[in-house]
Amino acid sequence: MENKKIQVAGCAIVDDGKVLLRFKKSKQNYEFPGGKLEPGESLEQAAQREAKEEVGVAVEIISYASRDRWEIFGRAFEGHVFLARLLPGQIPREQEPQNFGELLWMPIMEYLNYPISSNVAKFCREYLTKSLA
Repeated sequence: MENKKIQVAGCAIVDDGKVLLRFKKSKQNYEFPGGKLEPGESLEQAAQREAKEEVGVAVEIISYASRDRWEIFGRAFEGHVFLARLLPGQIPREQEPQNFGELLWMPIMEYLNYPISSNVAKFCREYLTKSLA
């Protein structure tokens, strides 16, 4: 029996050369807002919903940025990251302070100076070399 991949989607919200990240307390690193798809949702819809639920903002998806695969305790995941920008008037605020610390507008060019998840590092490398913007 094939183990079905759990689909997750998130947003790399970029503004003025910086990307918005959340500090995950349990992992002691920064990551994108994102999470699992709900039934009937597209990847883009999930990424937009997660941005609203996790950092309280509405975003516009600009493009598909990257895909990663990993396993946790025998469960297969496939993660999708979308390049996005804030809609006018949106101010990010952490919505899950029990699990996450500060929000950070990290300068993308300085990504090596921060404790970040592997998919954030991958996004930053690709953003800088391929100019995803």
